[in-house]
Amino acid sequence: MVFIRKIGSLGAICIFLVVILAASAAAEDLMIQDFEIDSVDEDDEVKPGETLTITFDVVNVISDDIEDIEVELWFERSGTKLEDKNGDRINPEFDLNDIDAGDDKDIRYEFEIPWEVDDGDRWDIMVRVKGRNAEDSSRVDFEDTFGEFKIEKDSHELFVDASFDPETVDCGDHVQLDVLVRNIGTNDEENVNITIINTLIGINKREVVYLDEDPEEDDNYFEETYSFNVNDDLNPGLYELTVRAKYDNGYEEAYKTITLDVANCQFSAGSQTGDSSDDSDDQDGSQDSGTGTSDNDSTAGQTGTQQPTTGTTAPVNYVPATPSASPKDGGSDTTLILLIVVGEVALIIIIVLVYLLVRKPKPKAPEYRY
Repeated sequence: MVFIRKIGSLGAICIFLVVILAASAAAEDLMIQDFEIDSVDEDDEVKPGETLTITFDVVNVISDDIEDIEVELWFERSGTKLEDKNGDRINPEFDLNDIDAGDDKDIRYEFEIPWEVDDGDRWDIMVRVKGRNAEDSSRVDFEDTFGEFKIEKDSHELFVDASFDPETVDCGDHVQLDVLVRNIGTNDEENVNITIINTLIGINKREVVYLDEDPEEDDNYFEETYSFNVNDDLNPGLYELTVRAKYDNGYEEAYKTITLDVANCQFSAGSQTGDSSDDSDDQDGSQDSGTGTSDNDSTAGQTGTQQPTTGTTAPVNYVPATPSASPKDGGSDTTLILLIVVGEVALIIIIVLVYLLVRKPKPKAPEYRY
């Protein structure tokens, strides 16, 4: 009886080892190679709102074809799955179909780091690969951790985003401006000064807000939609608007620069007076997400003296309408030159007269009488 039990135990151990070896063999049919992560700064450090890029190759390392290959990707920390800005689990899946013997297929995935993450959190990058051997129909199914990234926050930092809707308009059209300013630092920000000014296109807004450092609080961000009508007296062209947010007692500034394309204006400078009908129907357009990285040209969008940047809708050197001086007679330039010459001659005469008046007479030689 004891002998039979020993044989039974030995058989179970053998079966267990066979299962492990079979699983290992299946896992070696496909391999993950050249796994890389990339972000704006350090490759493994990202901030809320930044884009993280993940790339790797799935390689068939055996002499048989592998079919029905599916790859699943997710991010995990202490059993918690990472969710996106909408609260949905970040869990992309990729259908690679077949990979021939010795071949590979590459995967590239980009996503934005959500707001509700804490400074110092480390998230594991999990990958699962499934497939089927085309020759013997054996299954391939394995998962593993292939890297991690860390959430890195500065003590004081704001995220600014803005967009026009529509982004292409005519003079007098109605347009909406969506603005988002969010605290992504580790400190509360009091008296955040937000300025949204471009008097040429017709918007002038200022806000002072408080932003909490906790991303789960409602006052962690400022979000607003502004509506206005584009000025009637513009020239067609591209007009920049910079949304600025000064914080940390005015020592720091975050901003976003976007462009409004003014396509048609009937009463712009240099054009002839035409029909007075107002063509102000709104046009559809996608949002513009261009970003700015320096303070250059920042005052142009705030002073109201900006010229439209050259684009396909405006000729080169086409500037906004400004009052122009009335033309002078053709001889005005000659008169000006003559006045300058007369003034110079008068100045020389005055200098000579002053010199003669102040000049001391030479002393006469003494006379000797004999």
